[in-house]
Amino acid sequence: MITNELQSLIKNCDASKLASIVEILLKPHLIPVFGASKLIEHEVAALEALKQLGWIEAQSDEYNLVKKLRITKPKARSLIYQSALRSNQTEADWNAEIQKILTSPTIYLHEQLVYIEVYDPFIMDVLRSKIRELGYLSDGSFSGSVARIPLEAMIALVKSFIPRDNLKEVESKLRARGIVASDLEGLVMGFLKKAGESFASEAGGKVGQKIGEVVSSILKMGINYIGDLAGS
Repeated sequence: MITNELQSLIKNCDASKLASIVEILLKPHLIPVFGASKLIEHEVAALEALKQLGWIEAQSDEYNLVKKLRITKPKARSLIYQSALRSNQTEADWNAEIQKILTSPTIYLHEQLVYIEVYDPFIMDVLRSKIRELGYLSDGSFSGSVARIPLEAMIALVKSFIPRDNLKEVESKLRARGIVASDLEGLVMGFLKKAGESFASEAGGKVGQKIGEVVSSILKMGINYIGDLAGS
């Protein structure tokens, strides 16, 4: 159903942008020849067109698609995944997405387990692959849109994003903050626990901690950019 909001977006769309959207919609009809492409190609094209119009958010989660398109949750997840497969994103783009997720306010540490919400099923698979590459099990620890990984795996993941030439610098900055350990993994572990103790004290003994800001400060140390926690 075309809503009043969508009609308004179409009517007020810039002519050049509207021409680009029409091209997006027509492209699947002509590849490889008219009428030969599968239904999913048209659905992905329609999703991209709606994003270009601004009716669907560029980084939309499954719940937004369920609400806007009135489709099931599995259908929404499939659409997001299929759209990602057809994008021109590179591994660098995927790594940037994962770093963004790792510094999200919703990432949560509780009893040596880190809970990470990942709305994009394709990025969830990328994250799962990285966890395996680092030598940790991912099977059974990922459920729906939430990844549950051991703290040690989280630390290894954070370390993997720090340029090798900057590892010593990060160690020095963590030691300067009073953290005592023999290696970077231990220093990061100590930093997270110290932040957790402070958080629990201020919040009256909460059972877990949101660690996105702490992870963000560690990553910023690794790219020679001192963030709020790293420099305060």
